[in-house]
Amino acid sequence: MSAVILTMPIAVPAASPQVEDGYTRISNELLGALVLADLSKQQWEVMMAVIRKTYGFNKTEDDIALSQLAAMTDGDRGNLSRAVAGLVSRRMLNRSRGRHGQMLSINKDYTLWGMKPGRVELVVAHWKGGAAAAVVELTTEDEEEGCNSYNSGVVEATTGVLSDLQPQKTTPKENIKRQKDKPHCAPQADRGELGNDGARADQEGRAETAPQGTRAGRKGRAMTVLTAEQLERFERFYQAYPRKRSRQAAEKAFGKINPDDALVETFLEAIEKAKTTEQWSNPQMIPHPSSWLNDGAWADEIVTAYSEREREVIDSFNETLGDAMGLVDPAIYSERRAGAIRKFLTLSAKPSFWTRFFPWILDNCNLPAHAGFEWLMKPETVSSLRGGQFTKEQGR
Repeated sequence: MSAVILTMPIAVPAASPQVEDGYTRISNELLGALVLADLSKQQWEVMMAVIRKTYGFNKTEDDIALSQLAAMTDGDRGNLSRAVAGLVSRRMLNRSRGRHGQMLSINKDYTLWGMKPGRVELVVAHWKGGAAAAVVELTTEDEEEGCNSYNSGVVEATTGVLSDLQPQKTTPKENIKRQKDKPHCAPQADRGELGNDGARADQEGRAETAPQGTRAGRKGRAMTVLTAEQLERFERFYQAYPRKRSRQAAEKAFGKINPDDALVETFLEAIEKAKTTEQWSNPQMIPHPSSWLNDGAWADEIVTAYSEREREVIDSFNETLGDAMGLVDPAIYSERRAGAIRKFLTLSAKPSFWTRFFPWILDNCNLPAHAGFEWLMKPETVSSLRGGQFTKEQGR
């Protein structure tokens, strides 16, 4: 007789939401208007999410990205974008440009929502006002600013019927234990949204846990001051930048600029252009990324070719002295060489003086073996040549 192994079902603990873990205050009248507004499923989800992000954190508006709405509603960004646009056109949502997404707020004047005839009257008749109720507000002494709680700790009467009662202290033992264990931040369920890369962002969109493949500190928290959206843009910048030093300082500088996608593209184009310069050919001469950002170096004018006059000097040198002193390739731009030419051009007020000076050197001077183009451009060399130090008559 074989034994029969029975698999016992695993008990799933029942959900038990508690107001002590955070709650949202919304007037009965506004709630009734939402019920009677004939919203689609997607629009209803968006309105509830916006209410959670605003009234749920004692704010009237919030900077909300579509990625946050998608995480909260398990919805598609494209559909959510259309739902937001529809709610804005119905004047149920107020929208303006934000730093990280769009500033959204509820337009409480439901008479402007375009509701069906008679619905406004129903809201007033059946939803406005209501029975008297006491508002319980709990707090702890060490509660920090920014938590989703209120600052009373007593039961406050909200109607004339209860106005004569003395405030009653509320110290249930269960609540005291829960508040001691409660972290100083928003409730666990509301601390942030998980992105596609596994990162969690807080209410303001700042990265709380590191995306896959990025640095994480203790307990998996991201070592960054950037929002999840900023961090994605920063990674594009940092991967393109050739010198990877002082990442945290670079993130801080990047966050202060808060570039959009278009500006990040400008960063990348400027970096690729700077890589062609003589300075960046030496890794030690490349500035740290934080310095590059703080100095606004993406707006620098990076010259990659000689000017017309600089090119004339090079061509004249190659024609007369190139065989004796070495040819200069005008197609390879050197910032140091261009600077030397510009200084050389200041040594005489006569236009195109080099067209006579270079042939004179060829015919009248004995040049040292180490002499080259850069040597010839130096003011002290020109002064020595003019003084006759290298003339053939002196056997030099």
